[in-house]
Amino acid sequence: MQKSVRRCEKCGARMACDRVSNHCGSCLRLLITNEAPVQPDEFWVTKSIQAALESRHFGCLFAAYRKEASPRLSQAVLGRWLGLTQAQVSRLEMPGSRPPSDLVKLERWAKALRVPPGLLWFSVSHPSGELAGRGSDLSLERVHRRQFLKTAGVSATAIGASLLGAVPPSRVAARSRAAPMSRSCAT
Repeated sequence: MQKSVRRCEKCGARMACDRVSNHCGSCLRLLITNEAPVQPDEFWVTKSIQAALESRHFGCLFAAYRKEASPRLSQAVLGRWLGLTQAQVSRLEMPGSRPPSDLVKLERWAKALRVPPGLLWFSVSHPSGELAGRGSDLSLERVHRRQFLKTAGVSATAIGASLLGAVPPSRVAARSRAAPMSRSCAT
C-alpha cells in the first residue's frame, strides 16, 4: 500500500505527509510577510473566530486566527506580527490560561491582526497604525539590549579570564608566599 504524495500548491515540490501547511517551506516563507494581511469579511464570521471573540480571550483568538488563516500560520509567525515570541504566543493560547487584560496590548494586537473594531469587546482609542508598529519596535529594542548585555558579559568574562588566566591560581598562591621578585630595568 503506497501513500499518496503531497505536493506544494504553489511550486509542486514534494512534501512530508504530516506537514500541516499546503505549501513547502520555501513558498511559505515567500507568502508570509512581517505583518498580518487584511482578511476578508468571511474570515471574521467563521465559527472558531466568532467563538474566540465571544470568549473575550486573545489567546483563543490567536489560536483561531492561526487555524483559519491560509496558509496556516505558526506561532512564531503570529508572534512576529504581534511583537511576541513563539513561547509567549504558546502561553497565551494554552487552554485555561488567564486572559490578558492590559488594554494597551489588546489594542496593539487587535491593530496588528487588523481585527474589525466592531467585533472587539473593547473600544480602540488610538488611530490606526499608532500602536501596530510600536510592539515590534519595543520588542526589537529589547532584543538589541539583551544581545548587547550578553555580548558585554561575554567580553567582560573573556577579559577577566585572560587576566586571571595568565597565572594559574596555584602559582598565584605560591607567589604571594614567596619573597617579592626584584626587577631590573634595562638602561
